[in-house]
Amino acid sequence: MLSVDDEFTALRTDALTWAAQGRWVNFFIEQYVLKQPVMPHGTVLISLFFMSLSYLLLIHFLGTRINWKVYLTFPIFSSFPTLWFINEFYGNMVPTSFGFFLVALSCWWADKLTSITASKNNKLKLFGYVIIPSSLFFAASIGCYQSFATLFPVFFLAKIIFSHFYPDQIPNACNRNIHKKHNVRFNQKTVVNALVFPFGLLLYFAINKTVLWQYDLHPRYVTNIFNPDFLFLTPYEAIQAAFEAMVAFYSGSIDYYGVSLSMAAFTVLLALGLALAQPARKSINKFVWLLIQLCFLLLLTSPFLLIVITRGLPFRSYVAIPSAIWFCAFFLLNRTRLQEKILYTCILLFLNMQIIVVNGQYAAASNLVLEHDKLLADNIYTRLVAANPSFDYKKPIVLDVYGWKYFGTKYPSPYTSTMSSSFFFWDLGNIKRMVSFMTLIGYDNIKILDNASRKKLTKKFEKMPVWPAAGSVVFTDGVYMVKLGDIPDFIHMSSE
Repeated sequence: MLSVDDEFTALRTDALTWAAQGRWVNFFIEQYVLKQPVMPHGTVLISLFFMSLSYLLLIHFLGTRINWKVYLTFPIFSSFPTLWFINEFYGNMVPTSFGFFLVALSCWWADKLTSITASKNNKLKLFGYVIIPSSLFFAASIGCYQSFATLFPVFFLAKIIFSHFYPDQIPNACNRNIHKKHNVRFNQKTVVNALVFPFGLLLYFAINKTVLWQYDLHPRYVTNIFNPDFLFLTPYEAIQAAFEAMVAFYSGSIDYYGVSLSMAAFTVLLALGLALAQPARKSINKFVWLLIQLCFLLLLTSPFLLIVITRGLPFRSYVAIPSAIWFCAFFLLNRTRLQEKILYTCILLFLNMQIIVVNGQYAAASNLVLEHDKLLADNIYTRLVAANPSFDYKKPIVLDVYGWKYFGTKYPSPYTSTMSSSFFFWDLGNIKRMVSFMTLIGYDNIKILDNASRKKLTKKFEKMPVWPAAGSVVFTDGVYMVKLGDIPDFIHMSSE
């Protein structure tokens, strides 16, 4: 299913736009590996492969067994609706799944290889074989998408919480014995994982700076989004914005998802309530146990950390939300009482069903708007041919479009998402999108009139009727003119 921005991605020959956005891994993937990312089936297959591999690494990182609980919660990890917001762009699909894989690999590498190097008591090997590679994996994940900086804390805190709440679920005896003399002491694995986060961030900035210098690029996209002054000058507003987004996403708000996702709220609240209410075991100091419980709050907060330095993000940026909700679900299923386990299993079955229904509605919205746009493009081209008796499809034609064509649907249309947005509406009448889409589906002889000439045609457009009325498509002075709406687009508006 094509979505807004896919038309540019499919036609461009230079992927440097990714590097300018600080996503240098995307640049290398599109430039040298997946040169045409807009592939309806191939891209999805690659994405599913990396998401599955990420999940296996995450489970091994937690140290638990692969069982029915792992399978039941996988749809939450891989298909939670917030992932639709980023995967609706084919250009993002493979880098996003690869970013998940790199974060999981970073955590797994630091955790597992520490066991090998720790026995040799060689700090230099620990740094060279464990911390540096893990930090590089984490840096590369941020190079796929900056929001993956918030996913690492979710995985890291999930390991700490799970190890202390469910030590019996970890088959390796040495992993169970995390506590000693009634005090919780982070073992070497935890320390190493904690070091990977700052080292990874430093590596990302260093590599990003090098790529920008190498290709002589300016990071306008990043500088326009990130605004640290928001936190330092208005800390209350920054924290309030993060809290409001957290409540809305975890509650399954219809204002955010476009449709209710209520079972997500039950899952998060039950897991958090059980974690905070569970008394400390005798082998653990109560103050340390309180810190571990607070880790649960930090885990749920982590996906929203970037809000405080950005004044808000598009919904596709919250890549860590599915993993946070997944852990809440996994946390519930590992309760030992049979009655609890049955109850939570039922809740998660309903949550999985809601995920299927919501994604199904998103797919319906995307399919309908794509079919609408293909029909509209076909009708426009047919009217162009009819407007000029001497039309020759072998020769390029010059086109100008006034206004836009809105597409309305009964299916959800979440804020910041393009799933039900038309190529003939997005950006309030961007002729480049319209023509690129028409070129992509086969109408490849259309050229856009220059902006200066487009402005001069504004008065003529104002006298024309609106599409699809007779006279809404005309051919005059070698230019095809199409009036899609009464309200002018930006170019024709600026001529006034």
